[in-house]
Amino acid sequence: MSKGWQNFLLCVFLHLSIPLLPLLIEFWATASVSDKTLTLAGTVYTIAVGISSRNRALFGLAILLSITLAVAFGFAASVNEPLPASGYVSGIAILVMFAFHAIERYNRHVAEGRSFLRFDENED
Repeated sequence: MSKGWQNFLLCVFLHLSIPLLPLLIEFWATASVSDKTLTLAGTVYTIAVGISSRNRALFGLAILLSITLAVAFGFAASVNEPLPASGYVSGIAILVMFAFHAIERYNRHVAEGRSFLRFDENED
C-alpha cells in the first residue's frame, strides 16, 4: 500500500472516526443515541473538523453548523428537552463534515502525497 493511502486511511481512522467513538459506545451500551448527545457531539465534531480544513468554505460551514448546534444543545440543556429534529440535523451535519473532509484529506494525502503524521523528519 502506498504511503499516500496509508496516510489517508490513518487520517480517516484517527482524525475523522475516533472522535465519534462516544456515540458508538452510547449506542452499544443503550441501543440508541440520545438527541442531546448527538447534538453535543455534532457541535464539537463540526468545529474540530472544520478547524483542520484548508478549504475556506468548509471552515465557514463548520463555524455556522457548530454555532447552530451549540444553540440547539444549549436549549436542550436548559429545558431538558431536545429541539425537534435536532438529533437528525446533528447526524446530517456530522456526515456532511465527515464526507467533505474525507475528500479533502484524500486530495491532501493521496493526490498531493502529504504526510498525516511525521514519522520521519525527511518527509514533507
